[in-house]
Amino acid sequence: RQPELEYVFRHSLTQEAAYNTILLRRRREFHRRVGEAIESLFSDRLEEFYPVLAHHFHRAGDPRALRYHIAAGDAAFSLFAIAEALNHYSHALEIAETDSESSAEQLQHIYLRQGRCQELQNDYRAAQATYDELRAAAQQLDDQEMGLTALLARATATIVPSRAQDTTAGGQLLDEAIQMARALGDEATEARAQWNTLILHLYSGHARLGIPAGERAVMLARKLGLRELLAHANQDLGLVYMGSGRMADARRALAEAETLWREMGNLPMLAENRANLTLDRVLTARFSEAVDLAHESRQISEQIDNRWGQVNSRVFIPMAYLAQGDFDTTSLESTEGIRLGDEVGHPAYILNRVWQSQVYAAVGDDQRALALAVEANKK
Repeated sequence: RQPELEYVFRHSLTQEAAYNTILLRRRREFHRRVGEAIESLFSDRLEEFYPVLAHHFHRAGDPRALRYHIAAGDAAFSLFAIAEALNHYSHALEIAETDSESSAEQLQHIYLRQGRCQELQNDYRAAQATYDELRAAAQQLDDQEMGLTALLARATATIVPSRAQDTTAGGQLLDEAIQMARALGDEATEARAQWNTLILHLYSGHARLGIPAGERAVMLARKLGLRELLAHANQDLGLVYMGSGRMADARRALAEAETLWREMGNLPMLAENRANLTLDRVLTARFSEAVDLAHESRQISEQIDNRWGQVNSRVFIPMAYLAQGDFDTTSLESTEGIRLGDEVGHPAYILNRVWQSQVYAAVGDDQRALALAVEANKK
């Protein structure tokens, strides 16, 4: 009862019943007054109340809800609370699409963040649909820059390995994006498109063909001070360098990416960096270092509940155990990699079946080894 009298409902149904007895107009007024009271009382630390303010102004039908839903979504996104962030962005989008006062910048930000959340939930079909909606909005607004941004986001969500992957369509979208970026003199977007071209080649079996695009992406990102893009391009280029036997270049690229990810606090990409470097340690027979890197990648991914990253951490490490004759651990790691990989559509489900096949072959179970090899080949 101190410092002031409060009433607490013992059951949510009681609260709901009481709430529904209030006329809608009065409810909206109450929500507006609560939101304004919070703004006034806690003006020096509003960031703590973004979700509450978004709720009250949304229920009040107040245009301030848009700003607070975006802020709450961004705060949740930065903490990797993806489901919560997606909920706020969905509400923000509903408001922005009907609010004539919302800006093109706000609309683009919401669509891109909503799509990225869907990607992080491994729902690439939903992400593709979101980017198509952004592209349609750009056409309505006759905004070429927004249209280019939407086109590139759509291309990215199309080429990334998933159940919605289409490398042919993705390649066409990327070519269109590069030409459009050059026509607009937009080097930043061209850099992103070049990085995606590297990814396209990486995941379509022609990794070396993507090196020129990756190196141009790194050059443009460095020139323009695009730190996040520089980290992304270096990370993927490092993997391609490794596959091409350019180990020194690979380590340099991955080391620069690691530094940037740590500085930016980007945990999903740091986990991927550690997983990629595991391959270097396996190929150079530094198996204990490989195990440490794989464990670091896994711990980060489990900390933020990133199942894609958990699969990444199991892509290369079975090779280390297999090379040392530790068939039990190889089997455990690859079995879990298959289970998680099948759940999220990660291409590692193929490699992990290969490792399993090799284990069975090593212990003389040729029939099961052949069955797994055939299954991996089909996939």
